[in-house]
Amino acid sequence: MAGDSITLERLKKNELKKIVDIMIKEFSKEPYNEKWSRRFALKYIKSLLKNDPKLFFTIKHKGSIIGFISGATYWFAHGKSCYLEEFVIEEKHQGKGFGSIALKKFERILKNRGYKVLELNANKKARSFNFYKKRGFKELPWVLLRKVL
Repeated sequence: MAGDSITLERLKKNELKKIVDIMIKEFSKEPYNEKWSRRFALKYIKSLLKNDPKLFFTIKHKGSIIGFISGATYWFAHGKSCYLEEFVIEEKHQGKGFGSIALKKFERILKNRGYKVLELNANKKARSFNFYKKRGFKELPWVLLRKVL
């Protein structure tokens, strides 16, 4: 069964390089086109780990890392919530149901820990936007605003 071959595991120190490699490679593609140096990618991953280490998992298929998922805890009127910081699956493993299984497992972990809501930002031009909508995420009237300083 495919679900049995996908696991979410706490990141081991010797796996950090692989996570950084995946992030740099996948974020350099359309529609993101982000240019990450190894130094800044490593800083970013370490900041995610520091922010909420119990919500950072490697995603493994048959024991090999194929991606990662990271969340951050916050409290709101609806209760304990999780903001999905990053959810990355290597492109060669996309479209096989692995991401769906990993997300379900992450949601189960959150429910078991008393979380009430999972929220995220998604690029409307990315394949992931429809992926999330198909899995029950609803578009909100809020808009992400940014100011470059």
